[in-house]
Amino acid sequence: MKSLINDAFSPELFRVEGHKLIDQVADYLTDCYGRKIEKAIPWSEPADLLNLWQKKMDGDGMDFSEIIAETLNNSVHLHHPRYIGHQVAVPTPLSILSEMVSALLNAGMVIYETGQTSTVMEKIVTDWLCKKIGYGNTSGGVLTSGGSLGNLTALLAARQKMIDYDVWEEGIHNSDEFIILVSEEAHYSISRAGKILGFGKGVVKVPADENFQMSITELNNLYSKFIAEGKKVIAVVASACTTSTGTYDRINEIADFCTGKNIWFHIDAAHGGGAVLSGKYRHLIEGVEKADSVVIDFHKMFISPGLITGVSFKENNDSYSAFAQKASYLWNSDQEKEWFNIGKRTIECTKKMMSLKIFVQLKIFGEELFKEYVESRYDAAREFALIIKKKDNFEILTDPQSNIICFRFNPGGISTEDLDILNAGLRTRMLRDGRFYIVQTIAKGRVYLRTTVMNPFTNGNDFEELLDEIAACYKKYYTQH
Repeated sequence: MKSLINDAFSPELFRVEGHKLIDQVADYLTDCYGRKIEKAIPWSEPADLLNLWQKKMDGDGMDFSEIIAETLNNSVHLHHPRYIGHQVAVPTPLSILSEMVSALLNAGMVIYETGQTSTVMEKIVTDWLCKKIGYGNTSGGVLTSGGSLGNLTALLAARQKMIDYDVWEEGIHNSDEFIILVSEEAHYSISRAGKILGFGKGVVKVPADENFQMSITELNNLYSKFIAEGKKVIAVVASACTTSTGTYDRINEIADFCTGKNIWFHIDAAHGGGAVLSGKYRHLIEGVEKADSVVIDFHKMFISPGLITGVSFKENNDSYSAFAQKASYLWNSDQEKEWFNIGKRTIECTKKMMSLKIFVQLKIFGEELFKEYVESRYDAAREFALIIKKKDNFEILTDPQSNIICFRFNPGGISTEDLDILNAGLRTRMLRDGRFYIVQTIAKGRVYLRTTVMNPFTNGNDFEELLDEIAACYKKYYTQH
């Protein structure tokens, strides 16, 4: 009797389809990099795309290559140089292949015996990252699935260390007593983590200054206010860089503030942490080595598939206190600090084999690959800023610190409210046209177009074309003929 299980698990099927897939994906990458694919995003309305795929599911048979082809055709082309949208890494081919091997092995990372090689690779990768941050020999870290989970993990450790009783076992006695201070420009995951941890209104936003950086004056004022009220500030969270404008907080000043007042200092460097590898741009994150914990996403500026986030601790022992719980069916002693049983330090149990993708790139290309990538994209953002400043009817929000640039089209003679409506409308038109993929943000209460230069092949010509396209879009849809 024919067995579907035998068919589904056939090594020969894998060989045949795998070879075809490699050729298919290689051709796709060539067409993306060479701009032979016309649009960066083939926009479809949700109902239309659902109808398309429902018809494929209900219709005649499709082979694997056909399904993949249709998937590629109807997805955002992240590898296209005119994708200048969200902060999503453009993975290298070897990291893509490494992801396939991770899926093949499907190793659960909770304990050493189920994820042996990936566990030791993770230690090598996280130790390397701690060294690049500037931490000493007592540091350590783990990998998690994303920056949101990474921030939560770091703040769990902060809560356990900075409160003078066992919060893990006893819970929070009085949630109104504790405060976490974070910039108003910080990623929403910080506030979300604080609420998950039970602090409620205790996550307080510090106003930003005119440069979108956490105001040190306001930080001091809020600290003094809460101390006078008898509350305890347990942590300050800095951004390196912010998601909306790509701005780095004043890391060194905040670090000194926290050290002087015995406050846990955490840095959300999910996007901008790659600056630790750059001699040219490391000044942006000067003082990072003073932080108690740092989160850096490999799936942003380390050209790797998501999700991979490094959570680094200046004192490795702090990472164990975050999850001081009993799990006797997994390990013999909950108190033993075993680096090789990663489940003692992470929320995840069946964690993916993340480390292979980073290990491969470090071993094959070295950290110089990451350094070159970060510097080239930060350089490109500065080039784009200069181009914007030379164009009529365009204005830039602020000179870029990272590879995030915010700007808007301003033909003049219209109100600020109408200018917001215009730029939001231009972005929608651009999205539906699809040649470029850009997004928008709110800064200083106003709508700005926002781009993130992630693709390694996006260049000055693409920037010129983008601005010309926006101007043409305005002329076509918003002027009288």
